[in-house]
Amino acid sequence: MERGSVAGIFVVSILVLSAVAGVGLSAGFASDGDPPTAMNARSDGAGESVREGVEYARPAERPALGRTGGTRPATDPEDPDPSIVTVQAPDEISVGDSAIIDVYVDNEGGTAGSSSTISMSFPAFDSSRDTDRLQVRRNELTSRNIVGAGETIHTRSGDSASADYALVEGSTESNEWGSGAQKRLSVSVTPETAGTFTVYVRATLTDDGDWKTKFSAPDAGAVDQQGYVVREITIDVVEPKESISIFPEDENGEVPNDPDILLRRASDGETKSLELNARGKCTNCAWFKDSFVDPGSYRAYVKVDSNYWGWRDVTVSEGEGEYITFDRGGTWIRDIELDTDESGGNPRVAPGSEIPVTIDTYKQNHGSDVRVKLYAHEEGTSRPETPTKTISRGVSNGANTYQAELSAPYDEGTYEIDYVVETYFSEFGGYRVTDVVDGQTVRVEAYEPPQIDGSSPGTRELTVKPGETSTFSVSASDPDTASSRLDVQWFVDGTQTVSGSKFQLNPEKYSAGEHDVSVVVGDGSARTEDARASWTVSVVKPPHVTSVTPTDGTVAPGEPIEFSVRADDPNGYAITDYSWSIGGKHLVGERVSYTFGKTGTVTAEVTATNSKGVSTTKTFEVTVSGTSPDITEVGPENRTVRIGESVSFAAKAVDPAGRDVSMSYQWRIDGEDAFTTRTGSRSFTEAGTHRVTVVATNEFGMKSTESFDVKVLNDQPELSVMSPSGGAATVQSKKTVQFVGRVVNEDASNVRVNLRVDGEVIDRKDVSDSPGQVTFRTKFENPGSHSVELVGRDGHGASSSVSWDVKVTSRKPVFESWSPEVGRMTALTPSTWNFSAEARDPEGQSVTYEWSVDGSYVSDGTELRKQFTTHGEHTVSVTAIDPQGVNRTHEWAVVTKSFTVEPNVRNHATEQEVNVDNGTTTFLSVSMQNPQVNNRSAEVEFVIDLPSGVAIKRMANVHASSTGDAVGSATLRPGDEKSMRLGIFVKDESLRGESVTVDYEVRYYPSGRKGDYHSVLDQSSTIDLVGNQETQAEKANQLTVTGSPGFTVVSGLLALGVGILVALRRQ
Repeated sequence: MERGSVAGIFVVSILVLSAVAGVGLSAGFASDGDPPTAMNARSDGAGESVREGVEYARPAERPALGRTGGTRPATDPEDPDPSIVTVQAPDEISVGDSAIIDVYVDNEGGTAGSSSTISMSFPAFDSSRDTDRLQVRRNELTSRNIVGAGETIHTRSGDSASADYALVEGSTESNEWGSGAQKRLSVSVTPETAGTFTVYVRATLTDDGDWKTKFSAPDAGAVDQQGYVVREITIDVVEPKESISIFPEDENGEVPNDPDILLRRASDGETKSLELNARGKCTNCAWFKDSFVDPGSYRAYVKVDSNYWGWRDVTVSEGEGEYITFDRGGTWIRDIELDTDESGGNPRVAPGSEIPVTIDTYKQNHGSDVRVKLYAHEEGTSRPETPTKTISRGVSNGANTYQAELSAPYDEGTYEIDYVVETYFSEFGGYRVTDVVDGQTVRVEAYEPPQIDGSSPGTRELTVKPGETSTFSVSASDPDTASSRLDVQWFVDGTQTVSGSKFQLNPEKYSAGEHDVSVVVGDGSARTEDARASWTVSVVKPPHVTSVTPTDGTVAPGEPIEFSVRADDPNGYAITDYSWSIGGKHLVGERVSYTFGKTGTVTAEVTATNSKGVSTTKTFEVTVSGTSPDITEVGPENRTVRIGESVSFAAKAVDPAGRDVSMSYQWRIDGEDAFTTRTGSRSFTEAGTHRVTVVATNEFGMKSTESFDVKVLNDQPELSVMSPSGGAATVQSKKTVQFVGRVVNEDASNVRVNLRVDGEVIDRKDVSDSPGQVTFRTKFENPGSHSVELVGRDGHGASSSVSWDVKVTSRKPVFESWSPEVGRMTALTPSTWNFSAEARDPEGQSVTYEWSVDGSYVSDGTELRKQFTTHGEHTVSVTAIDPQGVNRTHEWAVVTKSFTVEPNVRNHATEQEVNVDNGTTTFLSVSMQNPQVNNRSAEVEFVIDLPSGVAIKRMANVHASSTGDAVGSATLRPGDEKSMRLGIFVKDESLRGESVTVDYEVRYYPSGRKGDYHSVLDQSSTIDLVGNQETQAEKANQLTVTGSPGFTVVSGLLALGVGILVALRRQ
């Protein structure tokens, strides 16, 4: 095919090369003695796996056969020592191809004797004809032998045996295989089916010609049919593959640069990457290595620079070749035009300006929508992740033009503009990059200077006092720069402070006096002048108070004190005002006088204000002190009391100067405020020594203090029983029991309560409330009698206690296993069941067992064997009993039946009148059926209780008792159905005109087991006794038949008929 005849084509050539692949595989080993170079060759053993296309030869360091140098020993040790150096075989071949297997073996010991061998076995070749698939290509030993399945072989022990599978063996003569020498066996094998093909490899050396002394390698692994340990080699045999070659061209017939080719299989999504062999060197010569694939459906993808180029669905047929062409897919750019103010390369644009862009594209095949992403970034930097602008459109085949405006960057500099085209493919469910174009560069530069359009404050001179702030702001614009991109900088006295359109001046940061505040607005271009504005700001600081007298003095109450102040102003302004605040009073002037009315520390303030109204305040303290009072009396006299006893306190204080001044009192006990009167009382709740202090204060705040100790004697705590009540309890072992006691303690200290069990403390708790409650929970491990005691002791050593007598009972035994495991069983009578049970006592005591059936004791021990001879539901139970008589019972329900399916009864009735005059016999009949499913015969009895004056005719299988009863019987084998009849007649003619009652019953049981009987029809019928002159009314009576559970009545009618006596015969 001529290249260029069709624009934008993608050519796929599919050739059948499975046979060629096999030829190539064999060819790699064709030269006898040459190292293996076949595709997929591998080294199994000491060497690493060799993959496709990699040269692999025998180790270069191995000398020629028969060498004496190298790494082998120069002198022979006593015994030969085989070592399999490497096994070379392909990882994978196709069915019908041949695999070359090379085995290299070194003798690392002494000289080997005759019959030393290198062996390969093939378990898959288990037919005598399989030897046709084996060929010895090279054997460096003296002789070779191919043995097929069924031929004679010798086992390791020397015995003869029939081969299970094919064997190839090369062997030596005496002294042929010297110390340090290497031998090789090469075999060609041709598997006939796909799957894993296994080969067993071994080397066996003999000693000095004695073939019974053998040394084999390897020493661990699988074992072959001769009993030798072997190395197991596997080869994957796959179905033949087809070769595929791909040659891409773009829309102009040009081969794309460095395309990447991917094949994705439709059946499972497996992807294969193809390596290009010749890129664009000649038409139709772009062949790929490794381009062997299974027949099937594929999708071929082409990518250029990691971007999508095109795809085509390809079907690879087995053994066939065809050419498939397809167009390049997606949309790509043909031309780009930027409409700038300047022509030529690197044109200039203003910062933030809109640049018109025209993009000409082309789509030849595939894709519904397109989006073009534009990226503007500084020259020399990488393309950013986020595009500057995105154009989204629908697209049709052929040429398409897109127009848009691209916003220029705001920062000056040189920028690159790149274009990325993404086409939407419904086949992929998304967008794919189908073209990338690096566009031209542009210069972003500004020419017009910025200007300040407005500023605040409007006045250019202003004063700022302490605590005040002043806010400055400007608004600016630039003809060729966006306002948001302008740079606004603020300066104070020439030092830059902040950026932005606003600045807030804090006077605390600056000294008193005038300061210059200025703003500079720039557009970032060195070609334009900055815009400026400035203000003059006077910062006013507060005055300084230099001295105050008295600054920190001590004065007496009631005497006038003179205060004075001096201050200066850092701004040079005059001090125009002084004001004072002393003891809550406001005073004015540089000098003032004040009289204190009481002692203590008084905080005073003085404020100095300058002519600008700015002031400063100084705070100081004045200590006012006087004469302390005398405490002349303090009580009580008795300072030893008991807990809870009320104690009275009293004190008296006087002025030592004899002045009539008022006094106040403050009592403290153990550092805590108690009361503020001259006298008071208090009771103590804690034993020990308590410190009492009284403070007397006169009206001027002067104080005196007196302290003494009160000794409080201890009181014993009281404990009483709350639960269990009565001081005794009975509990079960290992079950938690709760002991609760009541605690009363007048002492404020906590009571520590200990729980003692059998004299041992096992727990303790503190009780702080009085009265309080304490609760302990414990368990008793073993049955028996125990003592429990609560012992309470307060913080001063006093104690009391309460106790319980506790009886601990054992817990019920626990059944751990029983048999049968099911709780309900069903069987036919007679049936025998084996029962067993094992129980454990929670306290570890011995357990005895009692067995009962239907509530009656039958046996002891852990096992019971019981036979059930009658039908019904029975209860079997076993009771486990501990030494204290505590027990637990396990039960089974056994349901026994006489028959698998109960026999059926069928009967009918025609007459309910008997004629006394004609002497006829009336027959009562019943029919029974024993279902075929039963495996036993049934005995059936038909019993009738005759009234006086009525008799039974003698019949076969019928007998009468002295009581008037008549019984008819029959034996029913499985599947039998038989009828029974009893004939009755009237003996006493005086009964004419009366009615008599006939009671009857039908019952059955298994043959030979009459005790296991069932009653299925037990009822009575009234019969009218008439003469010839009376009308015999035909009546039908519906009888209700009752029977044992599970019994099915086929019909519910009993027959009373008048006829000729017929002997009952066995059916």
